[in-house]
This record gives sequence, C-alpha cells and structure tokens, in this order.
Amino acid sequence: MESPLSRSRSRRRSRSMLSGHKKIIYQPRATEDKTPKYTLEPDGVTYQFNGSQLKLFDFVKDQKYFDSMLPYAKSTGWFLPGHGSQKSDCGQIKAKVCNHVELHPEHKTLVRYYKRSCLEKSCPVCFEGWSSSESMRGLLRLASFVVSFGDVRHLQNKLIEKFHGKRSKDYYEALVDGLESFFDDSKYKPVHWVVSPPVDSVFTKKSFSFLRKIAYKMAKKTGFRGGAVIFHPYRLKCSVCGHAIPDYKKTCECGCVEFEWMNGPHFHVLGFGWMHDSGNNYQETGWIVRNFGVRKSVYYTFQYLLSHAGVFVDPSREGKPVSFHTTTWFGSLSYNQLKHVPQLMSFKDYCPHCGAMLVFGDEDFVKRFPPPEGWGDMDFLVN
Repeated sequence: MESPLSRSRSRRRSRSMLSGHKKIIYQPRATEDKTPKYTLEPDGVTYQFNGSQLKLFDFVKDQKYFDSMLPYAKSTGWFLPGHGSQKSDCGQIKAKVCNHVELHPEHKTLVRYYKRSCLEKSCPVCFEGWSSSESMRGLLRLASFVVSFGDVRHLQNKLIEKFHGKRSKDYYEALVDGLESFFDDSKYKPVHWVVSPPVDSVFTKKSFSFLRKIAYKMAKKTGFRGGAVIFHPYRLKCSVCGHAIPDYKKTCECGCVEFEWMNGPHFHVLGFGWMHDSGNNYQETGWIVRNFGVRKSVYYTFQYLLSHAGVFVDPSREGKPVSFHTTTWFGSLSYNQLKHVPQLMSFKDYCPHCGAMLVFGDEDFVKRFPPPEGWGDMDFLVN
C-alpha cells in the first residue's frame, strides 16, 4: 500500500513535470539584466563578472589590500581565496580538436580553445573558477530540496541532449536558469541571513568547529530550517571612517570607495527559513542574526559569498594538519537529511559537424595554431 508520504512526493513530481520541464528547458529564464554575466570553460568553470562582483573579485585578488591582515592571517590560519600558489599551466590557453576532417567543411580540423583551470580555492588564477563550480553544486542542492531528485536529473539530461555539440558555456547558462526557475513556482524561497558571534569570540582551529555548531543553533533558534553555511573571517571596512561596508554595497555610507580587510568573523547562511525572535536571541546569547531577505539569484549569491570566504591553512606544524570545508550544510539540507542530490554532471565536448568527441590537442598545437584575438566562445577550422 502506498504511504501518504509517497503519494505526496508523487503528486509533487507530477506537478513539476507537467508544469515546469518544458518551460525550464526550452525557454531562457527572464532576467532584468540581459548582459552575459559569466563564461564557462570545458574542463572547469571560469567566470567573468561584471558590476559589484567583478569589483569584489579584483579586490580579493589585489594583495596590497590584504597585506595589513597578513600577520593575523598567518597566526590564525584564516586567509581569503586566491592567496596561495598556482600550477605551472593555470590560465594557459589550451585546445580541444576534432580531426575527422573528411566530415568537416573544407576538410579542416575543428578547434575549440579554452583556458586551463585547476579549480583550487587557493589559486590566484583559478579561484574564481572554484567559486563558480561550488556555486553550481550549492544551487543543485537547494533546487533538489524544493523539487525531486528526478526533476533535477531530468533537467540536466535534457539540457545535455539539447546542447550536444555546443560549448559548455551554453549548457551551464541554461542549467543555472533552469535550476533557478524551480524556486519561482515553489513555496520555499531561498533567503540569506548573517549570524555574527559576540565580538570577543576567538576563532582558532580548536574553537572553530564548536563555534560553527553554535551558529547552526542560533540560525535554527531564530527560524532557519536549513541550508548552506559559509564562514567569513574578515569584513570590508571603510579606510576613512572605519565603518563596515554593507554586503552587496559598493560604497561606504560616508561616500568613500576605499576599503580594507579587518578582523570580523561571521557566518553567512543561505537556504530556507522565516526569522523570528532575533532580538530576544541577542539579549540571551549575544549572537546577532540578520536577514538580507529572499534571493533573486541563489547562484550569484553563492558566488558573492564564496569570493571572500575563509580559507584555512593550518599554521601549526605539530601533528596532522587540520582543514575545514568552506561550505557546510545543516538542518533539513544536511547530508543526513537530504541524502539524494544529483551530482554536477560534466559536459563533454562534441564536434558540431560530425558528432565525434573532441580530444585534447598536443602540447605544441596552440603554438602552431594560436587563437585569433578575441577568440571568445567561437569554434575555428584550421588546416
């Protein structure tokens, strides 16, 4: 006999399949800004940001802004993304090719150029790619909470089929739009909160895990059902008046646009909830919980938060090095509660002319056939 829970899930899947899939797959999600905000490369996800996100990534990468915090970072182990070392080929232009020239126009070799990315959070060249890849995984998990595993997998499979032979950029753009569309028709709306500990809290490698559990507790106590938690060890503060720069803002309230990183540990939570009793909670515990409201885009919120998240490098040389995940999940979206979430499926590159899978060009291929200026998202045919 089918249980009430099974019948509820079946009805939810049926409604989603009848009302959502065609809209999601075959129509791009309407956005206020039609300007492309990102590009994705075949062997990794590398984004080009505009607006405030571009400004923030440049700010994070600029070492001069972080120099004043280096002594503190080295003593505590808390750094920002992009402040480690890079591999020898990070950012280099590579090529994927198809040599079935007999099936191509003018019997030429098809070439698809891309930039190599290691997708490491500490890499100064590739950390933006790490951020975008993690953002996609976070979006997949939140979308899987509001619909079913099957709905998300169906969307991925249909888009992979639709964009066969095209660049991965097109596939990932459509996947972001499709996953974000699941929230439009759902009663669950993703929200962004900030949970800040008392100012005298000390975030050492021994105390961090305990304090993060307290942050989970504070979020739940004030109405957060579950979601992602991202730790920020620093805040942007105005170089003139010293006030913290509000999240998503480009200027200080005094009008200054010169910032610096200052010690200010806090936790960002992104998921589902309805805030209550935050004032009483502060009076009882000293923890501040603030609500930034419903997100227009889960994906870009993840990107923003990960761009300046805490990256821990154990400063102690004694014993086994300790590490912490940049993003953790709690409540209804924890790993023991939401167990079935589709993995981020890799998008394989196929030739648009013959359908064969593209292969990596040899080490000297790019030297023999350098990409033209402004090669962007185009494919090329070469002799």
